[in-house]
Amino acid sequence: MMEPTQCMRRMRQPELAEPLKDRFEVVETCVEEDHWWRYVLKCCECGQLYFFEFYELVDWRGDDPQYTTYVPADGPQEIERLKASSPLASILLDWKIVTEAPRPTHSSSLLRSYGRRKARPLSERKDRLLSELLPTLRLPLAEPAPSHFVKLFTLPVTEVWLEIGFGSGEHLVWQAEHHAHVGCIGCEPFINGVASLLGKIETLSLNTIRIHDGDARDVLAWLPPQSISRIFVLFPDPWPKKRHQKRRLISPDAVADFAQALRQGCEFRFATDSGDYAGEALLTILASGAFAWTAECAKDWRTRPPDWPETRYERKALSEGREPAYLSFRRL
Repeated sequence: MMEPTQCMRRMRQPELAEPLKDRFEVVETCVEEDHWWRYVLKCCECGQLYFFEFYELVDWRGDDPQYTTYVPADGPQEIERLKASSPLASILLDWKIVTEAPRPTHSSSLLRSYGRRKARPLSERKDRLLSELLPTLRLPLAEPAPSHFVKLFTLPVTEVWLEIGFGSGEHLVWQAEHHAHVGCIGCEPFINGVASLLGKIETLSLNTIRIHDGDARDVLAWLPPQSISRIFVLFPDPWPKKRHQKRRLISPDAVADFAQALRQGCEFRFATDSGDYAGEALLTILASGAFAWTAECAKDWRTRPPDWPETRYERKALSEGREPAYLSFRRL
């Protein structure tokens, strides 16, 4: 008989596109809504139970990203726990199985299937950059973070800034060009955005940017306390549907992670073109007690500061008549 995870490891891009019923029996349907499904599956080959979640985000940024998660489940109690949990918000890159280590016998290990978003095919140059340049810039999360965090960079820097969700990288590149003394870390799960940033890095010969091409929570868990001097979260997914809003990035747990990573007196910047999200984020951040809002009048949050370059998502919002909010906070 196969090991429980082998049936998942064997699946590759063409196979993952096939219906799940070819390999799995649906034991139970947990949730089935528009663009969001949750099932308990049983492997037809080895009998291993999996908790399966799939959702598709429609009409956000125009390319319908898809998210898929498989979690091996060792018994009814774990199934019930997973059914009751909030959606697993792993951000996904490509159709592949990611296993950081052999699966132990206890139930805490996750086996995840990462589904590539629907996007244009990459050029030969971007494929080359992903295979050659990205490995040299990717954060070494498998190793302990260096005690002197500025040593992550080949050039001498005096402080480190973090951007979560850099899109195509235009904001991150602008900051790196205008602050040569700063090391910049960018987190972005979408492979096309990562490839675009790599192209800019190569063209401009930038040496003060490191990249994490995955979930920013992995980086936040890895960072030494008070190692970051500025955090940017600019125009994250607003999850406009009410039932999806629990997936928003700004949450009490995320804000606590930001507070732990950010040095006292340093800045956290947040921007959104969703008025509802702006209000919710403001209340959540202030409720943490770790940040003070620096705005003194309405102009302070309605006008983008000079050292805050425009991004394409902001241009899109403005062209469609949505007014962004630019919120700045100081770590107490």
